[in-house]
Amino acid sequence: SVFLKRVLTWREALDKQVKSLIGREGEKREGNRVIKSYYEVYYENAPYRLKEVVEQNPDEWVDLVKEGFIVERTEVIEHGFDVTLSPSFVEAEKGKTLEIKVDVQSYLEPLRVKLRVAQGAIEPEEGITPFTAVWTLTADRDEKVDLVAEASGVSKIAQLTVRIKKAVVRKAELTPDDIGQLLDGIEEIKSSAHLKAIADCIDASNSCLGSFEIESEQHGRVKADLEKVDAKTAEYMVSEIEGILGARARMDIKVLFEDVVTISEILYQKLKMLNNLVIFTLKKRE
Repeated sequence: SVFLKRVLTWREALDKQVKSLIGREGEKREGNRVIKSYYEVYYENAPYRLKEVVEQNPDEWVDLVKEGFIVERTEVIEHGFDVTLSPSFVEAEKGKTLEIKVDVQSYLEPLRVKLRVAQGAIEPEEGITPFTAVWTLTADRDEKVDLVAEASGVSKIAQLTVRIKKAVVRKAELTPDDIGQLLDGIEEIKSSAHLKAIADCIDASNSCLGSFEIESEQHGRVKADLEKVDAKTAEYMVSEIEGILGARARMDIKVLFEDVVTISEILYQKLKMLNNLVIFTLKKRE
């Protein structure tokens, strides 16, 4: 007998690992000290709190985590008070007003803590622990902004990381100006030949969404939906059924790239033959 056991896809495995790591986060007291444990993901040489990346970007966090690496952080608090930003990482459209919750607490006795920020405004500017303040600022650029808390001659810095969301542009025609930009996906694919061209020229993890229908007077009709099927497999399925039925498919499929795909000069030359036949979705670099 042969028994088959389904193995997790890389995305399912990553999701399972990340949820397990987030579940381990926490803090404990040892005498007058508080020990906090949490995880960060390093992406483009910058750290981001893993839990916040996942919570803020439920549909997009996979790319950031897969391209970066995760580290465990242990923080020992011995100076009587702590400041926490919620969230400490924000990805937003340029010009958006951000409201960040600031939690201030002490571990031995109530303390008067003063707050000041390098950008925006905070209300209240001081209080007796435990208290909560609201930090309001505008997302202008990719940057790190400091909040400074002071009490009993001790200063602490809490850092907010702001990233501007890259705009997604949909266009029917690639031009040389698009070289160097990020290809997010290709939509409105109407033929198996176009799907094959995409599968052959882009070697990156991807998934297809959409449907196709093939009808033959002699052999009948086949209709199917595609969900999270890679482009090579989808193209093979469609082409095989086209060959069997002796008819062309009517289809509307889009390919979404799970890996970062940068449009190089070579890739541009290959893809431009699909100009005005499909829709390209690009994420513009800053």
